[in-house]
Amino acid sequence: MTARALAEAAKKYLPQPLVIESRPGKAGTLGTAAIIQAVPDGYTIGVSAMGALAIQPHLQKVPYGPPDDYSPIINLINNPACLIVRSDSPWRSTQEFVDYARANPDKLRVGNLDPGSVLHLVAEQLCSLAGIRFQHVHFASGPESLKALLEGQIDALSQHHGLVFPAVQAGKARVLGVFEEKRSPTFPEAPTFKELGFDITLGGYLLVIGPKGLPPSITAFLHEFLKKSMEDPVFKDAMKAKGFEVFYEGPGELKKRLQRDFENNAALLDRVKLRKVAASSGYPEKSITLIVGFPPGGSLDLTAQPLAAAAKKYLPQPIHVVHRPGAAGTIGMAELLKAPPDGYTICMGAMGLLTIQPHLRKLPYKTAEDYTPIINLVNNPVCLAVKSDAPWKTLPEFISYAKANPGKIRVGDLGKGSSLHLATEQLKAAAQIDLSPAHFTGAPETVKALLEGKADALTQHHAVFPKEVQAGRVRILGVFEEKRNPLFPDAPTFREIGYDVTFDSYACIIGPKGLPPEVVSVLHEVFKKSMADPAFTEPMKAQGLALFYEGPEDLKKTLMRDYEKNAQVVKRIGLKAD
Repeated sequence: MTARALAEAAKKYLPQPLVIESRPGKAGTLGTAAIIQAVPDGYTIGVSAMGALAIQPHLQKVPYGPPDDYSPIINLINNPACLIVRSDSPWRSTQEFVDYARANPDKLRVGNLDPGSVLHLVAEQLCSLAGIRFQHVHFASGPESLKALLEGQIDALSQHHGLVFPAVQAGKARVLGVFEEKRSPTFPEAPTFKELGFDITLGGYLLVIGPKGLPPSITAFLHEFLKKSMEDPVFKDAMKAKGFEVFYEGPGELKKRLQRDFENNAALLDRVKLRKVAASSGYPEKSITLIVGFPPGGSLDLTAQPLAAAAKKYLPQPIHVVHRPGAAGTIGMAELLKAPPDGYTICMGAMGLLTIQPHLRKLPYKTAEDYTPIINLVNNPVCLAVKSDAPWKTLPEFISYAKANPGKIRVGDLGKGSSLHLATEQLKAAAQIDLSPAHFTGAPETVKALLEGKADALTQHHAVFPKEVQAGRVRILGVFEEKRNPLFPDAPTFREIGYDVTFDSYACIIGPKGLPPEVVSVLHEVFKKSMADPAFTEPMKAQGLALFYEGPEDLKKTLMRDYEKNAQVVKRIGLKAD
């Protein structure tokens, strides 16, 4: 957005066009590295951010460090951060938010960007200074994080002013506070955190840099035409419309700022315990990323977050949960398989993702030989649910209606070939009924669709429904289990009404193929201890999930067995591959 506005304004002052190329990923370091490693001839420059330049070198291996490793050219805009909630949120002020977080540790879900981003760091500072704990939910992009907030997948969001400005203007979101020295003209009614007694000011800014060794004459030329472009109404108006403040600094001042922030952020990362600290065993030396291939609020996320929280007692480095939703979880799985087998990227696995999807589409994995099983965590039972005002009060009524009205009932699940889809297909075969599938990306989306009438029923994991059932919005018609589940004791099993349909699902932890045995051992032991910790067991009990421990070898056997079994199930019910 900033780069495109700058390129448009520069047309007046540059005889050649500025061509924009995006290089997203790894908290901005992929694009920044591409700039720095280019030939220093002035034909490759780029917009980077303070976080990518002055925070990430302390957190991950990148081909640059302090500003001597590249050529600062010009500072463009302030990109300050704020804490926002939905407009219908119960918290009208930061103090109310903090008070609630203190009374309910680890309950609030606060979104930000990648681990170690500016937005993550200010959230960590708030936790440290206010003496509170909440779940950090990491997103790959700003728009994705804002969408999650507005759809109710998270409770609050640490994000840059420019991204949230339209939502605030539209009355969809409210700013609780800004992480600045003084109040922002963009949100003048929002207090600074300093006003509230929390000394948190971490200025984000966007700037233009070039490769190391850029000749002074080229630096001067680039600086001059970029400065004119910044002063042009095309750029200034575009920034104002997005809530950004133009912030000019030349090469010398900018280099001093970057050096100061590089040093200050190293100390800050130490204070909030995010900086790399070598463990006695040598692993882990930095934070671990735990991928969840579905949106926040689903059953895998509701397992991953408590597990990461419990593991804090047993691991010298934090585990950051990140979401890579799409294609029934296989997008997140693909990201795992591209990661180096060093133990710093692991993934939440699920029975459907690992043993059904490989039979339905071309994927970079098939069996458990293609990744590294680490530990099995919980059984993740499945149920059939409808709205409380649905015409079917019992399972027999539902099946009778389906028989009389083939194809009319729309049953939501988490995508073609997901374990939930397969459970529905098995019910169809056993009861000899025709149900129309409605595939969705994530659990919150399926529940929303049910409540809005876009689906007539859901096959979904138990963990998604306790609040909806307690609120009287959803009724559980039946469970795909051997016996009734204590979470929904009034819901019969399908066997009780004459249909031999049971469906086992589970959540586990896996790593890339080739993960060293010593790393597998450390992760297995940490997670095994975490599974016995109340920080994990209590949330699992509240969701109706039973602990299901298996070590690496037993889990691999389970996955191989289910891969073969589900190949036959897919064939028997006629589920077609993509």
